[in-house]
Amino acid sequence: MSKHLFILGVQKCGTTSLASLLSTHPDIFLPSVKETYFFCDDDKYEKGEKWYRDEFYAQRNEHILLDATPFYLASQKALDRVLNFADKDTRYIILLRDPVHRAYSAYWHQVRLGNEELSFEEALAAEDKRIDEAHASKTRWWRHAYTKVGMYAEQLSYLFDRVDGSCVLVLEQNQLNDSDFLVNALPLFLGVENQYDFTERERNVSSMPRFRTIQKMVKGKSPLKSLVQKLVPREFRSAVGRKILEGTSKEFKYPVMKEETNCELRERFEESNRQLMSMGFTFAEKWTR
Repeated sequence: MSKHLFILGVQKCGTTSLASLLSTHPDIFLPSVKETYFFCDDDKYEKGEKWYRDEFYAQRNEHILLDATPFYLASQKALDRVLNFADKDTRYIILLRDPVHRAYSAYWHQVRLGNEELSFEEALAAEDKRIDEAHASKTRWWRHAYTKVGMYAEQLSYLFDRVDGSCVLVLEQNQLNDSDFLVNALPLFLGVENQYDFTERERNVSSMPRFRTIQKMVKGKSPLKSLVQKLVPREFRSAVGRKILEGTSKEFKYPVMKEETNCELRERFEESNRQLMSMGFTFAEKWTR
């Protein structure tokens, strides 16, 4: 009998590397689309849990079925849906990172995807308005939620009020570089033997597309793409799409954040970070001023 594992968050904190590592284990299955969005996308959720199982996990007999959608933690509605779906054997992993660095990395990620045209400072000023507009139009509100996603204490409190803490593993991003932890603590938490292949870990390297037109063809919507989705199995088309995007991208190092912006964000996140410390997450001390 398979059980479910959710990487609940947080985006730009190492979730791709962790999901890649977990997928090398013979007892863990990760769909070709690691971010299913099922529990935070209303249109997908309305298709029902049977569709979710059939679309992403049909005929899988691995011990653990992994969903690595790093936006669930930031959405109380998504978390409620996940917890209603889950059972007592379900496990949850959360990766955290300095919220200032996370916000800036998330901003450049949206620039790379073609979803952001404002400067970082302009985007911060427009964040609340954009979130409200996205909620009103039922689009992905977290896309521009650079600071809201980083309010970890509130999100973790909501989760821990609803699940047994023994089912949740909260990590700081740098722990992914701790081989002793990966060899010992991670398999113990999941209830599997240590059989990970550390040579196959995928890392999110900062990049920018060389050709926006190709990016839009692969990631956007079109009649041709809808036809392909009906005719070609998802696992195959996902793999081809990734290869096309990788082959048409170039490495990119984004500029250093303005010091005044850094200071403003440190102040904005300070209370949340101190609450994390009071919850026992001592690594948050590094994030305070």
